[in-house]
Amino acid sequence: MIALKLNGVSMPKVSKYSYSESNLYSASTTRALDGRLHPDCIRRNIRKISVAWENLTYEQKELIKANVNSDSISVSFYDGSATDESTIVYQTMTAYPGDRTYDNNGVNSDNYGDNRWNVSVNLIEL
Repeated sequence: MIALKLNGVSMPKVSKYSYSESNLYSASTTRALDGRLHPDCIRRNIRKISVAWENLTYEQKELIKANVNSDSISVSFYDGSATDESTIVYQTMTAYPGDRTYDNNGVNSDNYGDNRWNVSVNLIEL
């Protein structure tokens, strides 16, 4: 199980999780006529976490929604560096949320409280 904390609050069990890094290049990065890149990297290893939860209750969905509804989020996450459970290390970063998706698994009009939700969000390092 991948544990995830947003703004210091433990989130429900994550269903899908991926972690990536990218570089940010300035507007002066160019390609020569022979196609070779002349990069001007202004920042390296910007982290992005793509995370999804499945089959959540309304309350769990609202907990996530409340914690991804700002321009700046503290995110504690597993970065994939552990070789076994005893060596898991969590990283913390400040991030902003990308698009947030809230999918209803079907409306139960007999008991709206029984509706289940799938939630996904990208958390991108500031």
